[in-house]
Amino acid sequence: WHASHRDGSAALMLAPTRMDVAELNAQARHLLRAKGELGEDLLAVGETTFAEGDVVIGHKNNYRAGLLNGDRGVVVGLADDGLRIKLDDGKAVTASSDYLAEGHLGHGYAMTVFKAQGITVDHAYLLGDEGLFKETGYVGLTRGRQENRFYSVVSRDELGNQRDDRLADVRFALDQSRAREAAIDFPNQMKGM
Repeated sequence: WHASHRDGSAALMLAPTRMDVAELNAQARHLLRAKGELGEDLLAVGETTFAEGDVVIGHKNNYRAGLLNGDRGVVVGLADDGLRIKLDDGKAVTASSDYLAEGHLGHGYAMTVFKAQGITVDHAYLLGDEGLFKETGYVGLTRGRQENRFYSVVSRDELGNQRDDRLADVRFALDQSRAREAAIDFPNQMKGM
């Protein structure tokens, strides 16, 4: 991820859970800070600190500001009432202090597979384990135009020993569907109703 990000490519890490996403975002910021690739901290909101150059994502629509749920961008500075952000589409917006205080802006180096539906980036990196399933695996492995990579947690047995087949749990999980079927999927069964 870091090499793609540093080269200016649209790069995104994906994970099945918010806990994994929070950890990936924290690690990304730590690495960027250690490499001197993140500007000075501009604003702290609760536990979240935003710095110049941070990749961020909106979590709620704010039509007045032009910032929508799922919009990603880069923090470019402070505004009178919040943070100035340059969105991926080139548009400049301001995330107001109210928007920030309500927790509607987060770091956007990583996101859940669910949140990433409909997003396309140059390089996508999916963290997976037995918690994935067929549909999330498909979404996570189709977000990158140029590259999609899958990183797996090694399968372990009940005693915690590494299995001979390190991807057994992941293959099993990706073979399971959690799709919900609608009544229209059963036309012959609906005739008598």
